[in-house]
Formats: sequence, C-alpha cells, structure tokens
Amino acid sequence: ALAQRLARHMDFPEGLEPRVHYLPGETVNAFATLGGRVVFFEGLVSQLPSENALALVLAHELAHLQLRHPIVAAGRGLTVSLALAATFGLADNAVVAQLVEWIGVTSTLSYSRDQEREADALAAQVVLAEYGHLRGARGLFDLFRDESGESSALVPDFRSTHPSIDERIQWLLTYAEEQGPMDHETAPITPLPWAQTP
Repeated sequence: ALAQRLARHMDFPEGLEPRVHYLPGETVNAFATLGGRVVFFEGLVSQLPSENALALVLAHELAHLQLRHPIVAAGRGLTVSLALAATFGLADNAVVAQLVEWIGVTSTLSYSRDQEREADALAAQVVLAEYGHLRGARGLFDLFRDESGESSALVPDFRSTHPSIDERIQWLLTYAEEQGPMDHETAPITPLPWAQTP
C-alpha cells in the first residue's frame, strides 16, 4: 500500500509495475532488481523507526526502477560475462548462460555512487511530496550507520558503492532545510502500522 502511495508521485516507464517482496532473515538491506521488483529483508524492516524511514528506503529503491538503474547494471553484468566467456574460451553454451545469469543478477545489487545519489534525490522529492516533510527519514541513515560501522551485516558493496552515511545525512538535512514551509523539526512522524498499540 505504501509503495502504491509513493508511486503516485513518480513516473515509471510504461509497462513497469513495481512489486514489493519481503524476505525473512537478519539481513539489513533492501534492493531493486529487474522486472520492477523491490526486495525488503526482515532485518531491515524490523529495525526501522517509523513509516517515514520505511518510505524513504522504499522510495529510494523505487527511484532505481524509475531511473532504469537495474537495466544499466544488468547490461554492465552482461558485458562482463561475455568478456569473461571470450577471454576464457567458454564454448559450452550452458556455462556461458549460467555465468551471464549469475553476474547479471548480482550486478543489479550494486549501483554507482552517482546512481545512488540520483536515487536519494528522487526519493527525497517523493517522500516530501507524500508527507510534506522529511523528518524521520534520518532514522534510516542512523540505522545504516549502526549496522555498517561506517559492517558486514549489509551487502558487501554497500560502503564502496554508496556515498558515505555522513554525506547522505548532510545532504538530506540541507535538502530538507531548503524545502518547506513546514518546520521539519516539529513535523509529525508517522508510526509503522504494526508498531501501533490498539
């Protein structure tokens, strides 16, 4: 339901219908991949402090889809796969196909720093459009800082492909201050539905 709300503020390529998946486990991560899929791990969802933080990470992954980053990453993976096949003389079509699939899929989990910044910027715009403020979103980066140590609990490429946590927090705070009229220090935080007491 939250993905549908956020998607109203976005412009997805024709025929792309994002689908959100939830996987059990302690991994603190989420990612977007081919076919309009966004995957959230239980380890991340269970630690998010508010709906606002959930919305920011969801909007970030949806932004990767809108900006076609998984397609770019898959193309990069295919190029690497074919180069490896040519280099090592892998004539067996099954081996080449398996290699292409493995590298193509894993490459969609890693985007460049520029792509991450693009996704952050679009996500901030979407969350601002939905809630009228960005307060509460910082909790997401604080969680990542705690997990990564700024750790291996996140995907291995997190620190190498994502801008630093401090950089992302500073950018978010600056962006929030530039927006507004609403006071971002006192704007209401939306609790997660499952965290509310009846």
